[in-house]
Amino acid sequence: MNGLREKSSAYTDRKRLERYVYPVLESRAVDSITETDIEAVLAGLPASSASGTRKQILSLLSMLFRLAEYPMRLRTAPNPVTKRMMPAKDKPKLFSYLFPDEVIALVKATSIPMGRRVAYALAVYTGLRKGSLLSLRWEHVDLANGLLTVLHTKTGHPQCFEIRADLVDVLR
Repeated sequence: MNGLREKSSAYTDRKRLERYVYPVLESRAVDSITETDIEAVLAGLPASSASGTRKQILSLLSMLFRLAEYPMRLRTAPNPVTKRMMPAKDKPKLFSYLFPDEVIALVKATSIPMGRRVAYALAVYTGLRKGSLLSLRWEHVDLANGLLTVLHTKTGHPQCFEIRADLVDVLR
């Protein structure tokens, strides 16, 4: 297929296009879109958008216009997404965290559904991201040997974790 592979972010890319790009560009022909149109897309983004969101949208549009040039040959004009449009990086974020006594209070809170409390405990003990936690299934848990296998990770490489005895008790 022309050396192209399916993007793992295809679903997210489609949602970004539907939310931010299509309302501005509507059903315009790809060869009629100019740098001014791309600037209109950027102007339509919420002011609170992080620079990373803006960069992701610009990168997606740039890739789409490169594909329109070749191999699709739908466009002969230069790519309307230019490097000067890329935003500066935001200042680093300060991350919040829970103190140990706050974690204990959280997992003991009966007002929170049990499944969610178990997910919180797994997140704290393993450091797993939300996507990895949501992909877990019971067949990935080996309570007898205290192991947790995570098949879905950000890097795409499976990981194996040793689960502490107290977390094994929680999972049982």
